Amino acid sequence: MTKCKLFVHLLNSIEVQIDHCKLLYRMKTQKENHHMKTYLICLLLLTTKLFAQQEKDSIFTFQYSDSITITVDYAPHFNAKKSTQIVFFALPNGNTTAQTMGKLLMEGDDWHYDIQHIKAQTKFVRNKLTSENIVVVYLENKFKSWPLWKKNNINYKELILNMFDTTIKVLNIQKYSIFI
Repeated sequence: MTKCKLFVHLLNSIEVQIDHCKLLYRMKTQKENHHMKTYLICLLLLTTKLFAQQEKDSIFTFQYSDSITITVDYAPHFNAKKSTQIVFFALPNGNTTAQTMGKLLMEGDDWHYDIQHIKAQTKFVRNKLTSENIVVVYLENKFKSWPLWKKNNINYKELILNMFDTTIKVLNIQKYSIFI
């Protein structure tokens, strides 16, 4: 299950739980109210644990088209009251999103993981620039080559604008600046 679908499932689950709480709230006796309190505490603990697990991983991916995958890295403590800088990052030719994000290179790893380290740089910037949200949107195409993608998509200008609009709608952010 993708993280986006997991989040939607979690929200639907919470709505069901809220409906159960409303029913329990209508109960009149003290014994039934005691059960409701126990139920609400369990619900609170469960949702807190689920959201805490989600905070550890601030990345979700969706397929924009058959040739483009969009991966979004947003702050685990995203604050909708702050303005947001959205950075669209078209991957370097020949690289995957994971390679562009980077990691500590281990023996046997592909050298591409040790070039960009965009994820680490993003974390650094977020720690220094705490007055704004920083969201990085990685754009990967199936050819691992933007010139080849452009050659295969005559209407590339329209597709690019549409891709940006779609991503903004998915993020549902009100106050933002875009950086390319």
